[in-house]
This record gives sequence, structure tokens and C-alpha cells, in this order.
Amino acid sequence: MTEFTKRPKGQGIVRIQSYAEGKLFADFPIEQYDTAILHYQDRSVVVKHISRRSDGALEGTLVGFEPPAMEWGDLKTDDTVTFLEDEIFAASKKD
Repeated sequence: MTEFTKRPKGQGIVRIQSYAEGKLFADFPIEQYDTAILHYQDRSVVVKHISRRSDGALEGTLVGFEPPAMEWGDLKTDDTVTFLEDEIFAASKKD
């Protein structure tokens, strides 16, 4: 399993979702988000198709890096990666 950077203690996941006027933001489980942003070495890693495994870890498909690249270190686009919730820096959800 690739070791992604852990979020600093006390820093929550930045959750981005559509806002409907007059409604409260809902706190969805991370596997219901469309994308998650992880950090690996000095790159941000974008992951989609997130699911939770029976052991509690998360899994998804790596779709890109920022700054853009097709691969970085041991990772490349279209890899299936396993990660923990405390390695997610941001997540976005479309309605």
C-alpha cells in the first residue's frame, strides 16, 4: 500500500458540495463523494470511484496529479489505490 501524507491532527477534510439555498450542508460518508484529494510526496493526487473495504480502508481509481503528470513515483493514472480517511485532504460531491 502506498503511503500517502496524513492530514495534520485537528485539520478536517475540506468538503466541497453544491449548495442549495435554505438547506444545510449534509455530512456524507467519504465513499459517497465523487473525488478525493490525497497528497503523495510533493503532488496532489485525485482519486475517483471511492469505495470502503471490509477492513475500513478506502479504495479508488487514481485519475490525475496536480501539477499534471501521467505518473509520479510508484503511482500512475488508472491505478487502484488504497488509502485511509486521515490521508484525505479534500473531497468533492456533485448533487
